[in-house]
Amino acid sequence: MAAPLPFATQQKPTMRSPGDEPGAWGDGFNVLNFARVYKELESLYASAGRDPESFRRLQNAVERADRELSAMFQEMTRDYADRLLSRLRCGEDDLSDEDLSLLRAWISGDSRGEDGAESDSLLDRLGELQRTLGALADFGSGHLSLQNLNRVRALLRRSRHLTPEIAGLLERAETVRRLDEALGAGGKLVDTAALAELLHQRLHPELE
Repeated sequence: MAAPLPFATQQKPTMRSPGDEPGAWGDGFNVLNFARVYKELESLYASAGRDPESFRRLQNAVERADRELSAMFQEMTRDYADRLLSRLRCGEDDLSDEDLSLLRAWISGDSRGEDGAESDSLLDRLGELQRTLGALADFGSGHLSLQNLNRVRALLRRSRHLTPEIAGLLERAETVRRLDEALGAGGKLVDTAALAELLHQRLHPELE
């Protein structure tokens, strides 16, 4: 089993309380030495050949880094997010830029509210699926030869990989839509109850 990535934090990361200096929750990430993580990923990529196993090792390292970064983010911001949830449930709508940034980070995974790349990715996947289904249509009017059967299987395998990605991107797009709707134009809160519900779903997924 591969060893954990070397995050090497020398102190337990802690969240500052609301009302601290600007950047209150985000500055905590300075305790993370990401350079060592990146060097391992870079090394695995540089040493990857044409064998699939080398890329599986890289994939495992990327997934492990993502899991550990996600766990670190949650550990560093959970108390702040819990307090923010209580404030939203009380109807408080006077939130700072840092509060709004944290809301976006927890609810949509993007603290800056920039999801253009994911929109492009969704369109790319939908376009690829449409082309794949179009290719399948060529075989839909008659019996399959053995050669055509394998071609159809290949197209179906491609569709099988695309559909869960599309479903995930659509789910995230719906979450971002609900978040933007609750925030209102210019980041002005218009529905604190909806924001509280979205944040609660992220903080307590086991209750959903």
